[in-house]
This record gives sequence, structure tokens and C-alpha cells, in this order.
Amino acid sequence: TKNISDKGLAFLTDKPLDDFENARILIHLLNSDITAFCKKVYTKEIEFENKIMYINGVIFTEISKNDMRTILKDCMKIQFASHHNERIFEAL
Repeated sequence: TKNISDKGLAFLTDKPLDDFENARILIHLLNSDITAFCKKVYTKEIEFENKIMYINGVIFTEISKNDMRTILKDCMKIQFASHHNERIFEAL
């Protein structure tokens, strides 16, 4: 992912996504996986590492309160670690 919040996420693909209203997605977080439904908001063509890629933004249309809390908690852990130069991923 490019970024994530409790309301939606943005991610890179090598091809533009078709429009969709209610897609089921699986998100791998630090210590858990969550499932949510989302709607495509935008796709924007960008250059990334000398090739054409697409950044896609989606909003969650269905996600549990518990999964929203998990996303926020994991985002806070990542931000805290980055401010303290800690490595929380095995490989980046």
C-alpha cells in the first residue's frame, strides 16, 4: 500500500483498475489480516522507478469497528517506530 487509514487506502498497480462499487479486499497488517469491502475513488497514472504505474484510491464501504481500530493501532506503531528509527518489518 501507498497509505492506509481507517477510512480507506491507496496502493500501486501496474495496470489501471476498472471502476467498482463493492469489492472485497484482504489487507495484511502487522499482526493480523482484515477483510473489508471498498469502492474505487480514483486511479492516477504516475512514474515510479522509471516505469508507468497507477496509484489507486479506495474508500471502505463495509469494515468492522474492530478492524478500523486495528488499522489505526498498527499505523500508530509504524509512525512511532519510524520516528524512533526502529525497524518493525523483516524486509522493506
